[in-house]
Amino acid sequence: MALTPLWQGIPEILASETSTKYSELSIEYYRRIVPAGEARSDLESVAEKGINPKNPIEFYSWKAFQSWFEKQQDDCKTIGQIERFIREVYSKDQLGQELNFDRTSVNHIVNRYTFIGLLYKLKGEKNDIYYFELMKNELEMERIFSYAVALEQLGRQKNSIFAWENVVYILNSDKTVSLRFESSQNVFKNPIGFFANDYDSPNFTSEGSSIVFLQKGEEFLRKKKCRVPNQTFKDVEDMFYKFHSGSEAATPWKISFHKSSLDLLSSDLSHVEFTAKNSAINIIQRDIYAGTLIVLERKLIPEGLGIVESEDNLPENIPPIAMRTSDFFSLFNFNDKIDIFFPEKQRFFLVEGAHNKMTGIVAGCLYDDIGTIEDLQEEISHGRKVEEKRSGEQKVDREDTGKIVRRRKQ
Repeated sequence: MALTPLWQGIPEILASETSTKYSELSIEYYRRIVPAGEARSDLESVAEKGINPKNPIEFYSWKAFQSWFEKQQDDCKTIGQIERFIREVYSKDQLGQELNFDRTSVNHIVNRYTFIGLLYKLKGEKNDIYYFELMKNELEMERIFSYAVALEQLGRQKNSIFAWENVVYILNSDKTVSLRFESSQNVFKNPIGFFANDYDSPNFTSEGSSIVFLQKGEEFLRKKKCRVPNQTFKDVEDMFYKFHSGSEAATPWKISFHKSSLDLLSSDLSHVEFTAKNSAINIIQRDIYAGTLIVLERKLIPEGLGIVESEDNLPENIPPIAMRTSDFFSLFNFNDKIDIFFPEKQRFFLVEGAHNKMTGIVAGCLYDDIGTIEDLQEEISHGRKVEEKRSGEQKVDREDTGKIVRRRKQ
């Protein structure tokens, strides 16, 4: 599938109906999630005035981004790397004058380009990293793949990826998280699987039981031949639907959690615990060595003269159940808002996010008792172990195959 950039240069993006509409939708999306502060000021400024080609730093940032896209579009960069990249590409302007800007100026510029949909920010442990928003379609396989790869780079998850038709599954190596995504197109005629850390090109094919990633240089064609996971697409899908019925009515109890609230939790503590009393959620982190306790309680949101109730829908009580902090944080690399469901009397969570119709299963645990999805699957199957099969020859054929089939376990 060819990558289709949304932008071609200043002022073309402002004159393009498609690109302008895309940027308007992007701005409206960020207006719903960006709180008050400097970033919000950048958002309102670009919404009102757009990108100004007469501003030297905005113009040369744009030209540097074009060079970045043309030569290294799959690479991610931090703010510091973007600043150095702009200086390297345009150390002087067209009049031969030194460009005068600092890190703060670059941060504001990057915010503006993020809000119009050119860049995508992914929160890192130490520094945020930025990728290109590469696709015209909102739902594309490569974007899902890039998220899985980014999780590898951040050290949060080791993932395997499985795809068939319009569906992608991501399964972490510990088998505590299984996520399902849908694309807007049937892309894969045949099921495929590969390890996320092997992915370095949207172009790949098969050779026997291996997957081969292809990159074209000026003189040579690079081939990277990689082994494939033990599981097959069918294995992962069968496991997924042992837990997920596809009906909200089957699991009505839920809470919503926004990415902006992650700052209230500690990524250094091992678990995030959920419990409900009197139909009110408490989210808890414990440092069992220092004896400290972090508790998040739902705050009612004032709006006008009234009070807006939360979107939580809970029973009177939910006994304590936790998930690993790394698993919890990783969910928000795919969506800014996650709905977390609590199946009655079960030791796992169901999660949903709007982007790419994400649904998922996260294994629950109680600190010293860390379960996996496979452990829970064996419990549901009354001890009947599901045998892993090594995937055989993979036939990779990526194209739009016509009518969308929403895959379900048969």
